Amino acid sequence: MSALAAVTQSTRARMLCLVIAVGVASVFPFLGSPSLWDFDEAFYAEISRNMAEGKDWVVPVFNGSVRFDKPPLLYWLTALWYKAFGPSELGVRIFPACFLVATCAMTFLIGERLFTARVGLLSGVILSTSALTMILGRMGLMDTGLMFFVVTAVYLLLTAGERARLARYIGSGALIGLGMLIKGPIAAFLALVSALGALGPVRFFRRLREPGLWLTALTGLAVAAPWHVLMWLRFGREFYERYFGFHQVSLLTDEMLGHGGPFYYYVVVIIVGLLPWSSVLARMPYALKDLMVSNDTAGRREAVKRLLWWFAPAFVFFSLISTKAPAYVLPVLPPFCVLLAATWLWGVPGTRSESEGKSTETEAESTDTQAKSMETGAEPTGTHAKSMETGAGPTGAHAKSMETGAGSTRTQAKSAETSADSAVASVRRILCRMAALIARTPPAAVTAVVSLLVVIALMLFRDQVPARYAYAFWFLAAPFIATAAVSVGGLLVAVRSRSRFVYLWTAAVYAGVFAIAIGYIAMPALDELKPNKPLAEFVRESLDQDVAVGSMLSGQIDASTVFYVRHHVTLLDHASEAARFLVEHEEGCLILWEQDIPVVEGLVGGRLNILASARGASVVTASPSLYGELRVLND
Repeated sequence: MSALAAVTQSTRARMLCLVIAVGVASVFPFLGSPSLWDFDEAFYAEISRNMAEGKDWVVPVFNGSVRFDKPPLLYWLTALWYKAFGPSELGVRIFPACFLVATCAMTFLIGERLFTARVGLLSGVILSTSALTMILGRMGLMDTGLMFFVVTAVYLLLTAGERARLARYIGSGALIGLGMLIKGPIAAFLALVSALGALGPVRFFRRLREPGLWLTALTGLAVAAPWHVLMWLRFGREFYERYFGFHQVSLLTDEMLGHGGPFYYYVVVIIVGLLPWSSVLARMPYALKDLMVSNDTAGRREAVKRLLWWFAPAFVFFSLISTKAPAYVLPVLPPFCVLLAATWLWGVPGTRSESEGKSTETEAESTDTQAKSMETGAEPTGTHAKSMETGAGPTGAHAKSMETGAGSTRTQAKSAETSADSAVASVRRILCRMAALIARTPPAAVTAVVSLLVVIALMLFRDQVPARYAYAFWFLAAPFIATAAVSVGGLLVAVRSRSRFVYLWTAAVYAGVFAIAIGYIAMPALDELKPNKPLAEFVRESLDQDVAVGSMLSGQIDASTVFYVRHHVTLLDHASEAARFLVEHEEGCLILWEQDIPVVEGLVGGRLNILASARGASVVTASPSLYGELRVLND
């Protein structure tokens, strides 16, 4: 532990426990209550259920088809939970949530090591209470696991020179191997890039001459290789082309599953996703400059460099690839959160950043004054030339006129040069004033403005949302509206108070409000829009297992229908396919939106019988043997 982070072990333990407690409070409440909706978590849940029921634990199978999308580590963990407690929404979300909380603890350790224990505490809280992590941490995604394995592996490499070097190198390699088993070869690439930045190129390549990093690489391969080898032996070229070629390489050049965006996509993700803490981004250049030139210790300068090189290359890589999704940026958030925490604690009003901004502005004004003095000094020079011309006699008359013309030309050139210098000085002065104004802007005001911009953006795109989801807009906007309201209150407090920590405490209030709005208001309310679970459970409980089931609930949300029905479901995209399904399967049933029923009836040439209805969707059949009393499942 460095001198800057010299705290008692009991205080350090309390800080770490506080970070973990905040993380648990952010993502665990009502973790298993909303039904599955996102395609990925429903997809993972169904594959895990197949494994838990005693089927193949090596080959991922979804709805009767082999899938080469992702490695099996999350499937294995979820399947173990299912074998112990049965299939549920909580089972597919519990381990990603634990990975997020564990990463928050690792972020505390990184911030403590590179700066102080207080920076570590704040950076862990920032990661656990940002909008993006509070939302993604509540979903059964693999990216939180990838984030944990990569960050922990880099931390072990960062501290491998202190003690237990062999164990840390082996542990780092094992974590990289687990990262490859949860997300694929991208884990090894991110670990390599992150370690290169965190250690520094000189230290990194120096360690290549030692057996440590090579031991890390061999351990990682030993952990990740067996599953890949088994899949290759079983499927051969098909596995290579679909797993490596399509799902690992094509995302670099092609937009997969409609996940695309401009090069600045992740800039927007960070600004919005790290609310309320991203409100201090405007101060980051000033704060980092203070840290880089600080006379307190050279450790701060080195820490800033390491974190920037840890974050920037991977961030640029994600920005350049074609396939983009908010969750992809998670592995580079921990070092960025440490930088944010340092900015919050050192980049506040009254620090050197503002004084430097003012000195720069003064320097610009001084440059402007010098330019004016140069312009004033041109006049006596012209007078001296005139006196010389007067003493030249009659022969000098022509020369006088020539010299007068030349002097006029020189004066015009000097005037143009002086005007250019004056314009440059004016631009510098304006930029310095704008930068100083941004640096002095209270984070509460920035949070309020960004939150309101998000609400406005949601309103602009509301017309593109289907009518059945119209009122869902208000539940999506509620966290940002609440955050903006509290931000205004925090701004009023900040104006009246001179305390440097008032911004920190108001940001903590914003995070709490956002967490409550997401976990206790938005998620439960949005669950009322999902018809998949009640209709699929009706089919599973009321109809025979050999009845053919089709689903036309538009798009990727059908993945959760497969999980809740518990056996094969024919996924249909068009009304013509639905009509053909009912004709071919006389004893079959179909789940579809109520608005599509008349179209399918017209194609079938007869009236369909509605067996159950829930939230704008219905279970229908064309078979007389399945006719029964309509059941309304909305309640």
